Amino acid sequence: EDANVIYVSDDITANQIWRSDKTYVITAGINVQALLVIEPGTIIKFRLYEGSMRVNQGGILISAGTPDKPIIYTSEEEFPYFGDYLYAVYIEPTASSASKFVYNYVEYALIGLLIDNNQLDTPIENNFFFHITSAIGQRGTNFTDIINNQIYDCWNDYGYISSGIEIFMESAAGQADANSHILIKNNSIDMQDYGIWIHGTDTQNIGEVEIINNIITGSVECAID
Repeated sequence: EDANVIYVSDDITANQIWRSDKTYVITAGINVQALLVIEPGTIIKFRLYEGSMRVNQGGILISAGTPDKPIIYTSEEEFPYFGDYLYAVYIEPTASSASKFVYNYVEYALIGLLIDNNQLDTPIENNFFFHITSAIGQRGTNFTDIINNQIYDCWNDYGYISSGIEIFMESAAGQADANSHILIKNNSIDMQDYGIWIHGTDTQNIGEVEIINNIITGSVECAID
């Protein structure tokens, strides 16, 4: 067994640092409920259909690569494909707003990054998403800005509608907020059904979505809807 490969199946309940000289294979759905710092250049793999990472109960995920050393989230499969695992990172409402997701390379998930009703202190910024059905998803009344990400080839063979950025302007309980705001700026999105897909409500004021200076190409259905 390779000593440089660490298999992870248990929740993160004590502070940890994942080192760039190791490869981490997530073999189950794990919860991050303490401080998890991932070093730039670290490779994280997810087991087929089983691996995923959720941040909740005050947990803090610091997934901050650098331009020359992104953190890589990928499939464990030898021949990876769209949707090998459910999502790389799901930041739940109970996660700390100090969580950070910048300079990451995410591939082969069904959903790359999902944020539920949580306004992080730092924008989702400078990430690259590849071969993912839905790259970045958010829902709720509190949102994290999405800036300067590259998203390429959001697709699948399973009949799911694909999107680069998909926003639901209401909580899971169906509540919207007129004071909600999200900035979507300087993102490049190519090859998907919907480039930027915003869902409002029929009965409530959903607040404001600013869409500025994004480049969207190769949309089958609509660039912005």
